[in-house]
Amino acid sequence: MSTEESVTINKTTDRQSHLRSLKDRLEKYKTKNKEITQKEAEEEARLLEKERIRRQEEERLEAERRILLEELKKAEIQKAMLPTIPQVIQPQSQTVLQLQLELQQQLQRQQQQPQPQPQQQTMLTNPLSFGYPTTITEKEAINWLKNSF
Repeated sequence: MSTEESVTINKTTDRQSHLRSLKDRLEKYKTKNKEITQKEAEEEARLLEKERIRRQEEERLEAERRILLEELKKAEIQKAMLPTIPQVIQPQSQTVLQLQLELQQQLQRQQQQPQPQPQQQTMLTNPLSFGYPTTITEKEAINWLKNSF
């Protein structure tokens, strides 16, 4: 082999090597471009979905607002149609305190008075009485209710 042939072979090899490296670089750029394009498309789809959800939420809120306004108008109409109900006059706080004091005094007087022991009554057994005394006084019934509960 002559030097010329070897130089030509080297040039060819260098050229082929250079072409391979350019091809590899081109493939890398294509791959990166494809990845970037895919990411951009995914981001765009995500943004579109987010915008769609936001619009749906706005529409839902607007519909709910309209419904609430209609209900409010109906309530106002019904309120206007109802006759005015007279307001109950609240007793003054001093009157309430006086009533409470009187009740306490009455309770104290009742507790201080000795209560006569109720006489033992024979229980009349009536089939409809379910085992309870059938003839008792009102006072005995009240005492029984107080002590039983």
